[in-house]
Amino acid sequence: NFSSKACSHFTVCSTPERSYMEKYKAIGYENIILANWHANSEWFPEVDFKDKQFYASFIGAPNASRQQFFDAAEVEIRYFHGLSQKQLFEAFSSSKISVNLSVNNNDPDKKTQMKQRLFEIPAGGGMLITEYHEGLEEYFEIDKEIITFSTTDEFRQKMNFLKSNPKIVENIAKNGHDRFMKEHDSKVRLEKVLKEIMSV
Repeated sequence: NFSSKACSHFTVCSTPERSYMEKYKAIGYENIILANWHANSEWFPEVDFKDKQFYASFIGAPNASRQQFFDAAEVEIRYFHGLSQKQLFEAFSSSKISVNLSVNNNDPDKKTQMKQRLFEIPAGGGMLITEYHEGLEEYFEIDKEIITFSTTDEFRQKMNFLKSNPKIVENIAKNGHDRFMKEHDSKVRLEKVLKEIMSV
């Protein structure tokens, strides 16, 4: 509701959701651009993959749906919350695998959405395994640069497979980090966004 009322007061607005582009246009606002989350790689400590302290982690505020997911998955995950910004960057950089759950818990229908973890995890050099959300393919190549899942069972099966294939984890983490540095690092993303704003 806020965005639909405020957008007309701005020269340009952005959304991380391609599906929302038409919603803005439907209310008569044409100056909408697609500009997703990003992260500044300079804030993330560089940790060699073999030296990462945690095998798998999730970073986020605890809530009932997240706890239910991890309880049902029966996969060992290091759960972090209440971290300072510096500790958050360190935790991502210290994890070989980090999980992103995409459900928007503020949405009554519990739809998925783009999350900043999608970019923070590769920024830290860990492998991203994420709940699938429409449009992810625009940012990363699935099964080469990131891993996705849609159900708890699929998450469990993929995590068990990855645990038995550590080289695959390392390769996907490297590919994801390389793609991040090329297209999603803050300095790259913001340069592109500024060019788009200037062309409106």
